[in-house]
Order: sequence, then C-alpha cells, then structure tokens
Amino acid sequence: MVNVQIEVESWTTPEEIRQLQDVMNQAGIDAFLAAFKQMNKGTVRFMASRGWNLPIHAALTVPTEKGKKVLLFFNRQTWDPGSQIIRGRHFFMVIELTLNKKGTGEGRFYEDAQIQLDSMQGKIEMETYESTPKIFPRVQEVVKKTPGS
Repeated sequence: MVNVQIEVESWTTPEEIRQLQDVMNQAGIDAFLAAFKQMNKGTVRFMASRGWNLPIHAALTVPTEKGKKVLLFFNRQTWDPGSQIIRGRHFFMVIELTLNKKGTGEGRFYEDAQIQLDSMQGKIEMETYESTPKIFPRVQEVVKKTPGS
C-alpha cells in the first residue's frame, strides 16, 4: 500500500471552466490542453520511497447528502516510478474522493479518463474511463490551519 498526500491550494471556479471551454471552442484541443496544463490547483504526492508528485490542474468539490465529493483532474502522465510508458487513449487522469461530514471516506484514481466541461453549470465531470481504477480504501481530510484561525 502506498500513502498518498493531496494538497489542494485552490478550487477551480466556474469562470475558469468557462474560459477553458472558450479556449476549446475557439482554438481547439491542443490550445485547451496547454491552457489546462497551466492551471495549478495543488499537488498529489505518492509517498513511496522515491515519491512522485502530480500537479493538480482542476479541483472541484460537490456537496452530497452525506458529505462531499472531491474531484481532482490531471493531464495523463506517468506517476509510478517503476513505469515509463503511458498507455491509454484519453488525455486525463481523475481522482474522485467521497467524504462524509467528518471528512473520512474512500477514493478512486482513474488513470485513463475522458472529462467533459459544463460551462453552463461551471463544473467538470468525468465522462468515461478505460482502466480499472486504483482504490484508496481510507481517506482522511486534513484542513491546514491558516495563521490567525
């Protein structure tokens, strides 16, 4: 088992999603991928012996009846230090965390996912995925205290 540390520095806004959609509509997929890659919302750290960092390009939180769902989106890339080959047909990776009101839950890591922008609702969703997701059986949310809080 590998411990994973996720640090979300900021959440993706509906305006940022609309801007991404505009880039896609006006300039195409290559410009969209470049703009998406420039967004920096935090980092996912795989705490293996060598460690591995994935930049988060979009981060959303969606309220649910029992807590919230956290969705993290990345350009697809190698994240496993033992692997140098990126396989798959989609451009993205997604981490989906399901947390209860106490901030505990589980998660899934989709390594080959297709996403869909909904600029009207200001959200990003995973449309489909190819490979079986990696499971995070225990997730615990830790909120950093800011000075003065």
